[in-house]
Amino acid sequence: MNIEIKNSVDKNSFISINLIDYSVLGEIRLFIQNELSNAGLKEIEIQKIVVAIDEICTNLIKHALGYKTFEIKKKENKNEVYLSDSNYNKIEIELEIEENKLIIKIVDITQSFNILDMPDTNMSNYFKLFKSGGLGIKLVKLIMDKIEYFPADETQNKNTLILTKYFSRA
Repeated sequence: MNIEIKNSVDKNSFISINLIDYSVLGEIRLFIQNELSNAGLKEIEIQKIVVAIDEICTNLIKHALGYKTFEIKKKENKNEVYLSDSNYNKIEIELEIEENKLIIKIVDITQSFNILDMPDTNMSNYFKLFKSGGLGIKLVKLIMDKIEYFPADETQNKNTLILTKYFSRA
């Protein structure tokens, strides 16, 4: 697993990670929890933010990476699944903590997907149809105070999702 974590003096933290499968989500959750706890956020706020980021990363693994062809190589009598372009599945998560505001930037090189374009889930229909799953984006929208999305284009080959959360410290 390729993980890089950086901390800077200006209260920004950064993690770069390859989204190969769901096993990396634990590392991401731990990084977020540690950084926000060190910043003095209330535990309930930390857990909400962890859920939101976990949902985004889960969707990236489940949907966005599904558009890329995986290759299987034989190594030491085991099949290893990997993406041929190692930058394609890499995401970067940057936390910028200000006095009462957290800005989370999630940058990826995957299929563009703007969560703001997703319609709100009709909860009465959801329960009538006995659906399961599909509430992650609704949770992110409920947890975060502001969401901005900038898809890759001719000038920028990366998608950037910016989540803002206002908080009070513990």
